[in-house]
Amino acid sequence: SYPFYRDFRRYTDVYSGLAATSSFPVTAYLGSGTPAPGQQLEQAYALLVSGNLFRVLGAPVHLGRPLTPEDDAPNAANPVVVLSYGLWTRRYGQDPAILGRAVRANGTDYTVVGVAGRDFRGLSLGIAIDLWIPMALQPRLMREASILGERNTMWLRLIGRLRPDVAGALALTRTNELFRQLVTEEAGDKVTPETKTAIAKLATELVPFAKGFSNLRQRWGRPLMMLMAVVGLVLLMACANVGNLLLARASSRQRELSMRLALGACRRRLVRQLLTESLMLSVLGGALGLLVAQWTGRFLLGLLSPRAAAAIDGGIDGRVLLFTIGVTGVAAFLFGLVPAIRASRVGIQPALKYSSATSSADRHGWRLRRALVVFQVAVSLCLLVGAGLLLRSFGNLRSQELGYTVDSVLTAEIDPQGGGIDAGQLPQLHRALLERIDALPGVRAASLSLYGLLAGSQRIQTASVDGYAARPDENTTVHELFVTPRYFEAIGTPFTSGRPFNDRDRTGAPLVAVVSDSFARYHFGDQP
Repeated sequence: SYPFYRDFRRYTDVYSGLAATSSFPVTAYLGSGTPAPGQQLEQAYALLVSGNLFRVLGAPVHLGRPLTPEDDAPNAANPVVVLSYGLWTRRYGQDPAILGRAVRANGTDYTVVGVAGRDFRGLSLGIAIDLWIPMALQPRLMREASILGERNTMWLRLIGRLRPDVAGALALTRTNELFRQLVTEEAGDKVTPETKTAIAKLATELVPFAKGFSNLRQRWGRPLMMLMAVVGLVLLMACANVGNLLLARASSRQRELSMRLALGACRRRLVRQLLTESLMLSVLGGALGLLVAQWTGRFLLGLLSPRAAAAIDGGIDGRVLLFTIGVTGVAAFLFGLVPAIRASRVGIQPALKYSSATSSADRHGWRLRRALVVFQVAVSLCLLVGAGLLLRSFGNLRSQELGYTVDSVLTAEIDPQGGGIDAGQLPQLHRALLERIDALPGVRAASLSLYGLLAGSQRIQTASVDGYAARPDENTTVHELFVTPRYFEAIGTPFTSGRPFNDRDRTGAPLVAVVSDSFARYHFGDQP
């Protein structure tokens, strides 16, 4: 929460700077004033930041100035914003006169004071930030009551820069001590022996920020490493295949190579020549691979999401070129060295006798070629088994019961507040929207929810159940979702007991909730 961040920054002595951030999708009109009917609005990502973020990160600006603590003051006179380099290029054509102009986000005009550096796209991999806005402007950006004073609303990420004389282990120890101290002070007179035990177990985790926050990295890091291993096996199999072909080709060139030796060529020179030929094959394959990567890289990123594809640079840079050059050289060495050495060991006199040379080459190269064939078959079997397991896992995922009817369910994301609708107008807007959707032909039920199906977003609360005594070390947090009546009818979720929400469940009525089957079984067993 923001009060916790404020207290933590005030009392900590292990960080030279501590910043807070939180990202939000916004509806932006890249101009001042109220957009006229028909003028284009666009979805953008805004990052609410403390005024010291640019200083803590050492992030440069391309134009103008960064945000400062004065911009983040509660009594700041003028709302300001820093644009991303990508937005400045895409929408303003890198116009240097952008400074001092206004952009409109979620109904509020912000004066542009700077443009972030070209390589500073944000703090999370896969999310390209368009607007950097001071934290004090949270009520204006979110168009709701301020949550800057709410201690129980956890919505911030903290980024700290360690002091040069502080080691990571000491920083973690001091951070945990201060964290527990602040939690104890917040509890006040409500501290019980059980609470003290729970607070003593609280711990924070310090994560290096060199590569930023990344849910994508956590989600796809291991699968991509497995994919790299599969690609490595395919490369080894290809090297064995090409090496086998080069051995066969060297057998047919025994007379030529013997003639070169007879004319005075040294064996080392023959090896260099054959390795050069192998390197040429490898270079051609590497060049073709770069072309394919250039064409397919953006497509594969697009499979994640259009937003992630725009935020992640999938182009070919110097590091990719160096890696490709290295792999090309290793591949040439793998499939070219042994055939080159084998071919250079031919005897001069036997090889000049064509039939004898052929039989001798076949006899010496047969064992190696047979070993390469066995290796290819073994690697192929490993890949086939892995592919079979992957297909089976994919089939299991496709047949996994999600708890709702996947057919004929249509979802859409709306942001009325981003379009200038005040929070007080939302109930009336929601009712009108549901009435119009219900009136459409073919619609069986319509409902609204705070988050979409499988959206990955969640709200977490601590829950207690009457008649159930939780253990001191038991996790009592639950995931909650706010929905309107007919939600379960709209998504096709059946009920094992009880009833769904109806129109009588509204403000002023007794508070009700629907729990999952797993929650009910965990707390009540088989009792209804």
